[in-house]
Amino acid sequence: MEKIVHLPILLLLLLSSKLLAEDTLTLFTYHNPPLVSVEDKKVVGGNSWHVVEQLLNKTSTPYKVAIKPAMRGMYSVAENRNTCVFPIDRTQDRESKYSWVGPIAIVQYALYSAANRSIPLTTLNDAKRYNIATYLGSSIGQYLRRKGFHVRLTGEMKQGLLMLQHRRVDFWVVDVNAANKLSQEMNIELGEPELVFFTSVNYMACHPEMAGQQLDKFDQALNEMYISGEIQHLLELNL
Repeated sequence: MEKIVHLPILLLLLLSSKLLAEDTLTLFTYHNPPLVSVEDKKVVGGNSWHVVEQLLNKTSTPYKVAIKPAMRGMYSVAENRNTCVFPIDRTQDRESKYSWVGPIAIVQYALYSAANRSIPLTTLNDAKRYNIATYLGSSIGQYLRRKGFHVRLTGEMKQGLLMLQHRRVDFWVVDVNAANKLSQEMNIELGEPELVFFTSVNYMACHPEMAGQQLDKFDQALNEMYISGEIQHLLELNL
């Protein structure tokens, strides 16, 4: 008789655990300093990470973090409900594939040559005859390919720097702040960029069918953070 009394309680506990698991947002991200810093498969900091973390806390959103390369994270989000990935460039060809939350960062893409091999550039087209590396998931790689540039896409951002160091490519395309951070982390000398050519805004990209109520909560909280100056402070922007 005692087991029959406790059975409904057990079922309620199991049901509550299932509902909580379904409501938990899975957040994909990747090492992209200074926006996101990852060590031993765990996020340890970063300007954009602090923005997203505050956003989730302010909206009381339960979440878990998974570390994946940018492109794999984007594929996972497109196929799985209640998932998001960041930081991601928002572009016209990606617009309808995701629900967007942001902006959460501003990036400036530049072309870097090896420290011991300067290749002066005046315009972007001057780099068209050279081999260029950038990472999968960066919209700038696809843009350059469509314009006829010779682009090699890497799984992770840091691989482009290694290719540049070993002369496997002539240029590395990357955000200027990320270039400085990664070169310091990897102890690889890197000079000033040969050309800064594009500014982009990063977002958090979520499953296209994410609940509108949840997106509204994100947008409202983000707007309040911008109005209060909190985001500008977290991103270290002088606006």
